[in-house]
Parts: sequence; structure tokens; C-alpha cells
Amino acid sequence: MVYLIYNPLACGGHGEERKNSALEAIKHIYTDIKEVVFTQADLSFFKQLSKDDILILIGGDGTLNTFVNLYKDYATRNKCYLYKGGSGNDFLRDVESNETLTLINPYLDNIPYVVTNGTKKYFMNNVGFGLDGETCVIADKKKAKGQNKVNYSNIAVSLLLAKYKKRNARVIVDGKEYTFKNVWVASTMNGRYYGGGMKSAPDQKRTSKTLTLVVIHGWSRISILFKFSKIFKGTHIKYKKNVNLFEGKHIQVFFDIPCGLQYDGESVIKTEHYAAYKD
Repeated sequence: MVYLIYNPLACGGHGEERKNSALEAIKHIYTDIKEVVFTQADLSFFKQLSKDDILILIGGDGTLNTFVNLYKDYATRNKCYLYKGGSGNDFLRDVESNETLTLINPYLDNIPYVVTNGTKKYFMNNVGFGLDGETCVIADKKKAKGQNKVNYSNIAVSLLLAKYKKRNARVIVDGKEYTFKNVWVASTMNGRYYGGGMKSAPDQKRTSKTLTLVVIHGWSRISILFKFSKIFKGTHIKYKKNVNLFEGKHIQVFFDIPCGLQYDGESVIKTEHYAAYKD
């Protein structure tokens, strides 16, 4: 049996449309398709799967993150595919897939996780602390108020111009400690991309045994505003005075002022510290 797993509320409530598009696109590949609403799927559903059953997720980075955090220990014995149905789609961008269905099983081994405020969560793309975390916190607040169309770029620019207060940071990478002043972003990357195409860590490979910490610091508001677009091309890393990259298996970041954090776009309102691990 082939199970098509989707969330009707995804993509600003357009989940049903994405599901119908997926059905049209794969009907020549599979005929025995059963639809499963993602928000209602539970462990009992995954426990009853036979080894020959196939799972097709419809969505993007948020759907993939929810899947690995809730069901990966039960579902990864089956073939799992992802159909492009998100808005950012950084995972698919990173694995450079143009297939209708992308097999995700090769990327479900050794998934990194983050611990903050006593909670452990897996992440596929990145953990963002600072400007990007605050952007996601504000966006989620807007969505909670019923705003389905939220412009993340506009939020980020408004924070860049006036509202975001730079932090001082202490980071520990595999036991080695570093300090930074006036930090904009301290992001731990499992893939190259996040935020809908920002190439934050151009050399990071998600199949490697390490993560990449990217610390952007020191720039004035005007300077980072003009250089912000360079992150989408990955050329920001040439500014070595203000952009530092570290590779490691265990990464900790401490801010002197609590700040918003996000993992694969899921926000944490305020925290002073996170630890990311790829064991």
C-alpha cells in the first residue's frame, strides 16, 4: 500500500491543493494510494505498517521536521519519499533533487538534534539563533493571529533596520571556546541552506559527521543590510573578519541576552543557550 501523508493546514491552508497536485503527478507511478491526514496520523498508524508499504510526504521543511521528530523511529523501515509541497524547500534544494518524488531514507540516519530549555528536537536543515530566530518568532505570532500570508523577508529587514538588538556570544565547538561581540546570527547548519534559499554554509554536507556553525557579527545595521543578499549566494563567507565558520560534532551557543531561536523554521520564543549534536 502507498500512503500519501499530508497536512491540510500546510502552506497557509493550501494543503488540500498540494495534495491534489501530488495525486495528479504520481498517478502514473502508483495506483494503490491511500490518503492520510498528517495531523491525525499517530504511532498506531506507523506501527501497523508492513515492510513493503510506501510513505509519500507532501510538504516542505516544516513537514519533514515534524515527521522526523514524531515518527522516524517507526517509519524509516519503510521507503519514505518527499513530494515538493512547501514554501522554502531548503532540504530539496540542498540535495539537488528535481525528481517528482525524492527518497529521503538516505538522509534519515544520524539526524542531528538540538537541546534548548530542556527540550530535545531533531532538525534536518539548521538551528538559527539571533536575527533568524527572532524573525520566525514574530512570523509565528502573526500566524497565530490569523495572518496566513506572512512575509519573512519584510520581518527580517524591519529587525535589521531598528528592532533587533545584537548580542554577545560565547560558543563552544568540540570543547574549544570562542567569544564574539555584536552578534547577528549564530546558526548551526546540517545542510547548506535555510530560510528559503540562504546559502549559509556553502561547504556543509548533510551526510558528513559534522555540523557547521556560522557566526555573523560586528557589522553595523547599514553594513549587514547591504550584505544580507550575499548570504543567498554563499559569498558572505569571504568577509572573514565578520563571518566565522566552525565545524564540529558538538556545538553550544550562549547569548548574554535571551533571544528567539528556530529549528527548521519552528520557533522557540526565548532562550539564552542551545546545544546541537551530531553523534
